[in-house]
Amino acid sequence: MDALRSDLNSDFTWSTNRVAAGGVTQIFLLVEWRGGIQGPSRHKGMKSHQIAEHVQLDLQLEEPIQLTNVYGGILDSRMGQHITVSIGPLSDNGSKQVVLELLAGPYRSGIYPVITAGWSYRDRDTLQVTNFPSYTLQLQFSNHTDLRSRKPDERVEKALRLLQNPLILDEAEQLFKQGDLEAGESMLRRRADEMMLCALRADDEDYLKEAETLYRLSTLYFGTFSPIDTYKRKIE
Repeated sequence: MDALRSDLNSDFTWSTNRVAAGGVTQIFLLVEWRGGIQGPSRHKGMKSHQIAEHVQLDLQLEEPIQLTNVYGGILDSRMGQHITVSIGPLSDNGSKQVVLELLAGPYRSGIYPVITAGWSYRDRDTLQVTNFPSYTLQLQFSNHTDLRSRKPDERVEKALRLLQNPLILDEAEQLFKQGDLEAGESMLRRRADEMMLCALRADDEDYLKEAETLYRLSTLYFGTFSPIDTYKRKIE
């Protein structure tokens, strides 16, 4: 019988563990949290309950690592190389994903510690803040020519694509509100096409659902922000 999991767990996954030495390379770090009872041990129909509030990720970046973007979380504070990212609440059967976009290097060939990452949360009932031990994450920098043919980790790549969609949706919505209906529709449909292609290549239901949602929203927004409504907003 599987043991019940009532704790909070986190995982850190690089898009690749080896990057080119001597230059600056874009790389992504996937951070995942899981809370409560997971998998077969959880009974079907069990209600989820929020167990953690204000989940925060604390990062200490080594020079010359740079954080350029955050997907799935909110950049709460930045003081030099120390960065805090707010994740939000976590339920007892839920999970959270955040992808950090970074610039790594330049480094000489070798293995280096690049980020110290820790996280904390506030218990919903007791309001007590719990801090988890920090992790020192390393990267290998190499001059080997096979780095050019290495593919990024599929799970990191998928999380990045899915977490980028809300930002694309917000950008398209702004275009619709400004009256540029064709540009807004085109942006959403192009992204939907990309998701559909990923779904077909990977036989992945998550990509398929994203594609269907984006197609539906492109039609809905185009109908909602009609030329008449747009004209009225412009003259008000």
